[in-house]
Amino acid sequence: MRCFWELGFDSASIAELETAAGIDRRQLSRDYGSKRELFLQSLDDFIVFAGQLYLARLEHEGADLADISHTLHELAQSGRQSLGHLGCLICNTSLEPIAAQDDEVRAKVHAFFQRIERAYGNALRGASQAQRVSIPREQIAAAARQLLGAHVALLSLARSRMPESVLSDIADRTLASL
Repeated sequence: MRCFWELGFDSASIAELETAAGIDRRQLSRDYGSKRELFLQSLDDFIVFAGQLYLARLEHEGADLADISHTLHELAQSGRQSLGHLGCLICNTSLEPIAAQDDEVRAKVHAFFQRIERAYGNALRGASQAQRVSIPREQIAAAARQLLGAHVALLSLARSRMPESVLSDIADRTLASL
């Protein structure tokens, strides 16, 4: 997963994947079938990893504005984490040719972005019910999409090693807009 995360699908060679996995080409082929199948498994693994790291807090019943704030600030500080400079494998993949050419890859990318949007929508509904935000019910979906945009932007900017102060400002301004 890390090899694809760092290099992308096209740039990750079979030799680099062998080294990263600690197995030879025959074993790689036997266990995963192809580079594409290994990539699909890496996307699935990343979805579990990122879901636990960033979305579980937003997806639970009772999530609210504090959970949104926590998540955005965690994203703003992601550069401090050991893998934070890599951004998001799903975001990175969405910019690669394989996302435009491969229906299964594109479906995984879109499904994860939709999951992020639903997670923010869940927390916004909780915040609205607790009267921590005054967003009309019919505008919650649009606000969740705005948060999806901020989420993706923060991870992409973290990959470019944007200063944390800039990322924190984006998180703060996004929260203030709610």
